[in-house]
Amino acid sequence: ARPAADEAPAERVRLPMREILRDRPLLLCIGAASLVQASNGFLYSYSTLHWTDRGLSTALISMLWAVGVASEVLFFFLAPKVLARVGAQWLILVSAAMTALRWAGLSATTDPAWIAALQLLQCFTLAGNNAAIMWYIARRVPAACKTSAIALYALLSGGVFMFGSIQLGGALYRAYAPGGFLVMALCAACAIPLVLAAEKRAR
Repeated sequence: ARPAADEAPAERVRLPMREILRDRPLLLCIGAASLVQASNGFLYSYSTLHWTDRGLSTALISMLWAVGVASEVLFFFLAPKVLARVGAQWLILVSAAMTALRWAGLSATTDPAWIAALQLLQCFTLAGNNAAIMWYIARRVPAACKTSAIALYALLSGGVFMFGSIQLGGALYRAYAPGGFLVMALCAACAIPLVLAAEKRAR
């Protein structure tokens, strides 16, 4: 079927990734969101071992994980309204700050009540951060380049940066268990200047 008259065909781009790499604000935001996402590496790999070593039961740890998932699901419903009010870049920045706070807090306590409170911040670590970068890509990147932008984000957040996060966090865990959370806090905090730089360049 032929496209409707008011539907402009997507512009063809010979090398979509080249166009992505030329857009510095986009690269900075993708890098920032990837750091926030990759900072989960230690949580996924070692947090249950850490909490078990500190005397928390498997049932209690499962409940703590459920708190994080519940806050994440709830935020996904609120994300469109939040993004419309604050914008994608600033939600990435807030997500980075809240994520750094979460990991720093988890490095300092194994009290179940405090862990549960800090797990609520997963709404920023995963839901807020992912919703923000996808919103940003959807509105900034031409249609022909969107898939490449998302692929770059996936490569960095779930591949390169995640691998580094897990390896460094694991090395510190063997020497000083809470150190893994501190690495994650630093990883998330490094996203903040990237977002600020992206905002400055965009102006």
